[in-house]
Amino acid sequence: FTPNITLDREDVVNLILASIAMEEMGLSHIINAEGEKIQYVLGTLNGATGPAPTAQEVLSVNESTQNMLDTIFKKEIMLASKMKSASSISTMQGPPGPTGPTGPTGDVLSVNGQVGNVVLDAEDVGAFPLTMPVSSGSNLNAPMFMEPGVYSSNGTDGPPIAGPPGVTSPIWTLYVSVVSPATVNPWVQQIFFSNPTIYIRSFNGDTSTWSTWEQFAVQGPTGVIGPTGVTGVTGATGVTGATGATGATGATGATGATGPTGATGVTGATGATGATGATGATGATGTTGATGLTGPTGVTGATGPTGPTGPTGPTGATGSTGSTGATGPTGPTGATGPTGPTGATGPTGPTGPTSVVAGVTGATGVTGATGATGATGATGATGPTGPTGPTGVTGGLIVANNAFLDAGTGPTGVTADVPIVMDDNAFFNGSDISITSTQAILEPGVYLVGFGTFNDFAGDAQVHLNVNGTFYAAAGENAPARTSTMSKTVVVIVDPPGPDTLTVTVNETSNVDVSYLTVLKLAES
Repeated sequence: FTPNITLDREDVVNLILASIAMEEMGLSHIINAEGEKIQYVLGTLNGATGPAPTAQEVLSVNESTQNMLDTIFKKEIMLASKMKSASSISTMQGPPGPTGPTGPTGDVLSVNGQVGNVVLDAEDVGAFPLTMPVSSGSNLNAPMFMEPGVYSSNGTDGPPIAGPPGVTSPIWTLYVSVVSPATVNPWVQQIFFSNPTIYIRSFNGDTSTWSTWEQFAVQGPTGVIGPTGVTGVTGATGVTGATGATGATGATGATGATGPTGATGVTGATGATGATGATGATGATGTTGATGLTGPTGVTGATGPTGPTGPTGPTGATGSTGSTGATGPTGPTGATGPTGPTGATGPTGPTGPTSVVAGVTGATGVTGATGATGATGATGATGPTGPTGPTGVTGGLIVANNAFLDAGTGPTGVTADVPIVMDDNAFFNGSDISITSTQAILEPGVYLVGFGTFNDFAGDAQVHLNVNGTFYAAAGENAPARTSTMSKTVVVIVDPPGPDTLTVTVNETSNVDVSYLTVLKLAES
């Protein structure tokens, strides 16, 4: 189900501005958290004071905060660009006005020197010539297919002669181009389309020979799995493909007949309960033995002499309590007297006789026979399986092969025409792209390459993308001295056997705050 969402221009602008405000709020929270982190380390945060930091720990916190602020700065540059673009969108555009009346037909005196009733075709106006249709069984080595043009088969005369090997379809389109500028022996290129495959070959005018047909974008062998890169932003969800038709449900097999229930066996008779034996008589309690004599109490040891406190006077009438004198040392404890012998225990009385008569257990009844199990019904036949739906289109090479180089360490002096060192943040995926701090190395293929800088230029400004050390593309328009961001996106084709190297330079010595190089592989070459 796809929801029906209706937005006018003013709604779109408001949503963009609201998203910028939300991102700014998030950045402000991050900046506040960095401030509180510094306060905690320095011991100035209310209610949360950590241990006293060392000088090295303070420097480490400072470096961490600087790195975070550099990242926030880059984000602010993108938000400023987003705000500028949103602010330039007019919300005052009214509905289209009515179509004006058709003007009078003008007089044509001549067309490319021709007068009168002139019939124009593609060649008359210098457009790419188009020839259609041609016989699908044509010989692709014929001279007519060495002239530039687009040739479509009529689809009725079988496959072409001298076509790509294995092509049997009579439906095809051939694109022919001649290498320009033309020479005495021009070279010809043919691109052959026969859904779903594309082939290409070329004619060498010097040797008058055709090369073999090469299939374009052949799936190569799977390379070694590289390290997992940083998770990118989740792309938009693609449109859900149509659900394949449900296969017909097989007929339900007939239910087998239920077998008859076996007869319940006869329950055996319960045995008679045996008589309970008589309880034996309780034996007489033995006489309690006499308690032994208590041994004499040992002689109390002599009390040690009293300390320096004066001797206690005779006890008289209790007078007023005098001041407490100093406590003398405690005398040694006297030896404990010997314990008297324990009296003999009286003899235990005899135990009464135990009854030997036990009740007889009744016999267990006979278990009834188990009834026979009924026969299992036959299983119904399985219905035929529905046809398998078509396989979805295989995804592109962008997810498997991409790279990003970035330098954002603050203003850095960069020498003109020397590759910029970009080692602050770099990652790559796949086996077709490898990187160093100054360059990206590409295996054969078709790539989308983005590059740019944020510079303080003293004079005319340009940023260059170089392929194998040779200038390829430039960002900037030789503007006067300024501080600005310059960026550009181009397509780079690396022909076999490769590889090619990409570098980014500036055309004059300047301070570079931010620079980047992004590479995405689109297709095989």
